[in-house]
Amino acid sequence: MVRFTEKQVVQAPLSCCKFRAIAIAFVTGDRSYLKQLETEPDLLSVKPWTTREARAMAKSNYRLTYLSGFGVVSACDRLSKF
Repeated sequence: MVRFTEKQVVQAPLSCCKFRAIAIAFVTGDRSYLKQLETEPDLLSVKPWTTREARAMAKSNYRLTYLSGFGVVSACDRLSKF
């Protein structure tokens, strides 16, 4: 299983694909997907949040700092403003 943060997927989708291609190549030996993505930057790692950090990010609407720049705002975010 490979998991990505929402921020990684929104800001670096092709780097996420490259990470998966590396995993596929490692397990199967098939490097065809990786060859197509070799010019993409490596995915930057993100440290897991603590409960305290997660609560602070939720309170400050941290998600909007990276989602709004891509024109992505969820229905939940819109409803939370009421």
